Amino acid sequence: LNEKLNAFLKDKNSHAFLVKGAWGVGKTFAVDLFLKEVSEYKVIKLSLFGISSVNDLNALALKSESLKNRFVSWLKNIGQDVNVGVGSVSIGIPLIGMVSALLNEKHDDNKKYLFVLDDIERKDNELTIEQVFGFVDSLPHLCTKVILITNTEKLSDLEKRVLILHLQGMSYQEISEI
Repeated sequence: LNEKLNAFLKDKNSHAFLVKGAWGVGKTFAVDLFLKEVSEYKVIKLSLFGISSVNDLNALALKSESLKNRFVSWLKNIGQDVNVGVGSVSIGIPLIGMVSALLNEKHDDNKKYLFVLDDIERKDNELTIEQVFGFVDSLPHLCTKVILITNTEKLSDLEKRVLILHLQGMSYQEISEI
């Protein structure tokens, strides 16, 4: 898996990578081990467990340590009132598309971002698989890569078909055991 993930990170034409396998085989564990060796990317790890909307997904990403400070600075620069609490940011505007807009803004750190979306099969049914891929596709390809982790056997037939359509342009690795 490490070899394939390293190749994925070096491939300028690949934007997303899928790690799939049954529950308990070590998908997340293997990706976490790999992430310890990644230094050229800021890692934003998100569990979709219980996430019910794209707005919630954006909010979760913006609360990450890698994006939170940048987001607060960006909001202050545009004159938006910001209420920052421990582990949260409260503002009076919708967050849909905010992660993409923030990453598309010019910034000084020139850092690349690696999003890890885990537990896709455990998302709330209100959040469709199409919306998850819409979020992934909205991330600027020049500065982001995405690793998706899921148990495809727990997805509905429709979700599997949508996943297969998106897999056509995506690298993937199935893990049966670690």
